[in-house]
Amino acid sequence: MAKIMLTTCALVLLLQVLFTDAKTGCKLANGFVNIRSDVCDRADIANDLKDIQKHLVNGDFVEALKIYEHGKYSFEHNETVQNTGTRTLKMLSTSAFDEMKNEPTYNFIRFGLADKVFDDMSERNIEKFGHEAVMEAFGKTDSGDLPYYTIVVLNLFPYIVHKLWQAVEDCDGAFVHPNTDEMGPGVVLLDEAIAYYIGKNQTSSDTSEGYSIYALAQFAGSMFGKADGAALVNLNMKELYEDAMKELSIDGACQNDDYTSTYLHGVVNRMISQMNVVFMQMLIFVMTKGWQDQIKLYAKIIVSQASRCKPSAFRYLKAYLVDTDYDPQLFTDILESLQDIYSCLGFTCEDIGAYNVDEVAECADVPDNYPIAGYVPLTKVHSRSMVDLDILEIKYLTQMGNFTSARRIYAYGKHTVKPKSEGQLLPVYHTLQGMATSSNREILPYLETFQTYWGNKEYANKFVEEALGWNSGKYIAASNGQRYEIVTKTIQYQVVYMYALQECYRAADVCDMSDQGDEMAWARSWDECVALLVGSLEGPSWPGGDKDDGMLHFNLADQRAMHFYTADLAGYAKVNRDLMENFRSGRDALIENECEKVRSIVRSIQRKTFIPLIQSIIRYAVRMEGKSAPFEEQHKSLAAGEAFAKSILPIVDLFNSTAASVLTENMIMEKGTEPVKDGPQAVADALASVLDDLAIDCEEIGRDDSAVDICKEYKLISQSYSLGVSRSTKMTAFTVMFLSGLAAFCF
Repeated sequence: MAKIMLTTCALVLLLQVLFTDAKTGCKLANGFVNIRSDVCDRADIANDLKDIQKHLVNGDFVEALKIYEHGKYSFEHNETVQNTGTRTLKMLSTSAFDEMKNEPTYNFIRFGLADKVFDDMSERNIEKFGHEAVMEAFGKTDSGDLPYYTIVVLNLFPYIVHKLWQAVEDCDGAFVHPNTDEMGPGVVLLDEAIAYYIGKNQTSSDTSEGYSIYALAQFAGSMFGKADGAALVNLNMKELYEDAMKELSIDGACQNDDYTSTYLHGVVNRMISQMNVVFMQMLIFVMTKGWQDQIKLYAKIIVSQASRCKPSAFRYLKAYLVDTDYDPQLFTDILESLQDIYSCLGFTCEDIGAYNVDEVAECADVPDNYPIAGYVPLTKVHSRSMVDLDILEIKYLTQMGNFTSARRIYAYGKHTVKPKSEGQLLPVYHTLQGMATSSNREILPYLETFQTYWGNKEYANKFVEEALGWNSGKYIAASNGQRYEIVTKTIQYQVVYMYALQECYRAADVCDMSDQGDEMAWARSWDECVALLVGSLEGPSWPGGDKDDGMLHFNLADQRAMHFYTADLAGYAKVNRDLMENFRSGRDALIENECEKVRSIVRSIQRKTFIPLIQSIIRYAVRMEGKSAPFEEQHKSLAAGEAFAKSILPIVDLFNSTAASVLTENMIMEKGTEPVKDGPQAVADALASVLDDLAIDCEEIGRDDSAVDICKEYKLISQSYSLGVSRSTKMTAFTVMFLSGLAAFCF
């Protein structure tokens, strides 16, 4: 018994040393969270916030500003625990650009708050957006404690997020360069984040009597029915923090493989989403009160981050909440637009709750069969359709030169959550890189054609990785604009597009086996095909969303229909109308087990999706003509044209190698080679030579406003190209079979 008692006491002592020793850690919120590293002085900064609010309430703006600028309670220390200065709330913002310029959240806030598009951000000093807003609030001496809340929302929150992203960076770096920190990679940085989040003066877990974001979460949660004791947000933050620490405590964490980095990336995104729940609740609350300054404050942090969500919703919210004073008569419309971005920001209607029970009712989360541009799926694929949000984030991040964050979303995923398995705590994501390297793609009848042509089984992944800067390659000399075009358009029209078609073929493949095993396998595959061709940004209703919103094939067709006059009277692509009919007919044929009909519909879908790609090649051939050689002139159209050409080039080569050579020589960037040297009509003629093979009529391609005309004697062009190409009878038979019969043969 004595030995057992001694062992127990030793264990208790060990736990105290690890988690509560005054020299190495501290308890926060009366033991709600115990941090184990020596960063408790970060939590002391909440005492600065406490005194700032007290002085503001008493009307002493001078003393409050003094504490903001010079600090009071939070002292910085060196490795020997010597005081080296006072930490200030001001520096959380003024040091931001140098420390945060490669982090996604900071960049999206900057992007969302910019007066102009991101290319012109340098014309306005928005790197220190938090400090600027705080000083503006201090200038309003009748604003009460507005400066206090501005510091919490626009200085403290971005800095907490900065520490979270530093933890991910630390973990990523440990995989390449082993971490020598005795606490392990990422641990101290996560402790810092949670210390700032809770603050030293949070007296207990179930009260708002504190002065950091934790206390704000308690206040907001109590108003929205989400704080029975500790607020749900705070409970979730604790769980996420402890899950991350548990993962980081595993021997070799971050150093043996990239699993921990992937896991931590997901945790950090969820922690950011939880904090945004608080700001969304506060925004709705102050809107009901009509408090203009507070509305603008919470709108700045929410709407700026919505810049990575649906573009039309972002523009509307920025116009009516940030750029102008809030109009109470627009409450319902604005609330609906806010609810439209919930899923993009990583939370649900249930997470937000209802304000004052029924003053602002809880909205409804999307049902399992949530429509996709008018198509009603049989399975739950809304999350799968949100792959377009991953692409949108990658697009904006690469436009801003933040290739590191873009690489993480490509490799780790963010919005497309896989169904949870039993006992699974955190979500696992579908990833774009997973699509690009999937072994399941073998079902595509022409995949081998692409792999052989490019000499790489993971050719699209190679293009993306080179442009993202993972490996050396041709894009090392490209401009950021050219790299972003290659990355984004390769993902859109080679990775996701091919994966979507794969799922259509898979649905047809399992149609004959619907009575064996999983009877809904065909439905999931078919619905995924639709989800990945259309995307979530098109919304639930036909004919889809705003033309600036979509990121996938459906939107490309709408964009090109405007340029090539192939739109219907309402301004939407005729080919999309045909595709939607295919989607519905295919679903219904699968229900009736009409497998031959399904195969025919799949071939029709494949044929129609070639149309906007061909239009895009012609459009960029026109735009590229007259430009200097690639990498000498850093025009992004050169890269966009190459990406579109690559999406169809192997198929053109299969039918007509001479035509493929014309596309290569004119559309693929090579150092010292003039783009479109033979002129855009030559590119159009090369494409015209394979239209019959693709079962496409030239009138389906249409004509743009340039002098280029793909229909110009296209029958004659097709014949002349064919006469100039040596083809065996066997090859000719194969090419005729390719789109019209190979799929059926494969089944």
